[in-house]
Amino acid sequence: MNDKTKRYTVKCQVCGKEIGDTSKPDFAEQHINENPGHLEYRVIVEMISPAVPDPQPTLNAANGAQK
Repeated sequence: MNDKTKRYTVKCQVCGKEIGDTSKPDFAEQHINENPGHLEYRVIVEMISPAVPDPQPTLNAANGAQK
């Protein structure tokens, strides 16, 4: 898999701030320097596949059913 098939989101567990550039190994360095006690992060990896459409709410107009 190449980098275009994965999307990384990093969030500080202490303040909830999303860390921007995750392409570098020291992605949290600036945040830690500004907030020395913020040492816990959650990394979410989304696998992006062109075969799977984006999950969006659907409305089935033919049946009148709504989700």
